[in-house]
Amino acid sequence: MIVDLNRTAIKISGKNALSYLENRLTGIVDDEETFQPNFALSPTGKIEGFYRVIKKKGEFYVIIESSPPEEAILSLFRFKVAENISWTELNDVKIYHSLFEPVSLPTTSIVGKSVRTGMWGFDIICENNLFDTMNYPAQKISESEMEFEKLRIAYGDPLFFEEVPASASFAEIAHMYPPKKGKCYVGQEVVEKSLSIGRPPYILKRYKIKQTDLVSDAIDAGQTIVDLESNLAVGKVLTYRSGHGFIRVKPGCWGVGIKTSTNIIPVIVEPETTNHQPDEYP
Repeated sequence: MIVDLNRTAIKISGKNALSYLENRLTGIVDDEETFQPNFALSPTGKIEGFYRVIKKKGEFYVIIESSPPEEAILSLFRFKVAENISWTELNDVKIYHSLFEPVSLPTTSIVGKSVRTGMWGFDIICENNLFDTMNYPAQKISESEMEFEKLRIAYGDPLFFEEVPASASFAEIAHMYPPKKGKCYVGQEVVEKSLSIGRPPYILKRYKIKQTDLVSDAIDAGQTIVDLESNLAVGKVLTYRSGHGFIRVKPGCWGVGIKTSTNIIPVIVEPETTNHQPDEYP
């Protein structure tokens, strides 16, 4: 399986690049083998951008995961005051995810391990001729994109900010993307306080419907999640794809359902301790 991720990428360099990224982002930034997931936060702990970062030959390559990419780039550098750090957008490149390690790529390509579907794969930043280089049929690419979408949601890798609202705090997804330990980042104090004194008001979770063939009503983003006992609203649907999706729900809610125009559809919600394991919940 190989898919065109339709992402933007930038290269960051300079003597102060490492220290700046470590202070700005929530995760590891100096890994030379793996594209590490990272978030840029506001001082109040709100998510401002989502990125995957790898270090190659002293420079940092960043795949912009959140949209719009222009805003994500501005957010990444909003606290940039130091000299000796610069960035350039990588033009005339494509960004792919492949479940097999590619061969015969141009030497300028950037390849790193990445988990997006529950299986180790590779993120690839390369010239636009990858399909020609690998002789990969266009029909297979189309089929791969559909399969990738199913696996992505089953694994629990949401799109920011298409499936996750821009108003979400990092505390809501910290169980899925644990922050680095021992180093400070913007928004850290607020996030750790929220996690230490209790649960955030809402939390991002995967859900699934076992018997999709019995669902006759349309399920759409924005529909209300209700507690099956009290019938009170406890959250919202973020996305739905082939029996899986994401919801934003109050912590501790298990017996819940999606309220459609005519019915309430019970759903199975992942445990709050789950950290990116496909089908780990019953």
